[in-house]
Amino acid sequence: MIKEYINGLGEFEFFEGYFIGRINDGVNVGSNFVDALSGLIHKHYHGKPFIYISDRINSYSLDPLATEDLIKRNNIRFAGVVVYTQQQEHMFYFEERFIDGIKMRNFVSLDAAVVWSKQKLQEINQAKKVS
Repeated sequence: MIKEYINGLGEFEFFEGYFIGRINDGVNVGSNFVDALSGLIHKHYHGKPFIYISDRINSYSLDPLATEDLIKRNNIRFAGVVVYTQQQEHMFYFEERFIDGIKMRNFVSLDAAVVWSKQKLQEINQAKKVS
């Protein structure tokens, strides 16, 4: 695991095939986030498939257009979202309907999101072997 920080935005833990993002409390996530995080994604994955897990332990605002830009720019196909409150769960359902081109799933624990991510990575790798 490699832990990286984006000054003023949050911390990101990079593992083989997936990473966990934790945005700082009170941050307004916009295009500056997309540029900074895209740089880290390229550094760690170089075009390899990966899964994004958003661990929403803090309260912050999220621009859905910036999120969609992050997904398209980095070819993210799966995202797990760990929610801790009912409000976060409602927001997840809004995001899930608004953001195209990605399969999203919400979780109530980080451990469950990691297990799911590893399963999705196995599916991706098996599909590559068949092709």
